[in-house]
Amino acid sequence: MHAIQQSANTYYSMTTHTLTLPHTLSPPQGGAIALYSLRSDTKLAAVVGLSTYVPLHDKPPIVSTANAKTPIFLAHGDKDMVVQYSYGVASFEELKEAKAQVEFRTYNGMQHSACPQELNDLASFLKTVLA
Repeated sequence: MHAIQQSANTYYSMTTHTLTLPHTLSPPQGGAIALYSLRSDTKLAAVVGLSTYVPLHDKPPIVSTANAKTPIFLAHGDKDMVVQYSYGVASFEELKEAKAQVEFRTYNGMQHSACPQELNDLASFLKTVLA
């Protein structure tokens, strides 16, 4: 757990200079760290997780009070063989149960990659929450 926290802190320090509020936007391999950052006491502007999962989901809280209203965008292909689609769905359910402001998009037939519709949906999300 210490290594994940250290990675999250490092990632956070690299991303906070671009917005008034810090944000976390991560490619698939860093999605777990992006979602882990929801535990931070620092209010984040938004969190994006593509083809990922909530790490340490059995160690609450998975969302801090500071980030209870942080918009979260999760997206996952239903044919992902790297990070199972069921992990994405379970993460969405866990975040909903924690009363997080999360939306989840499924992309039929998509593997562990991206598709034009996912990128369009992500762009719409970012325009809305970071405007």
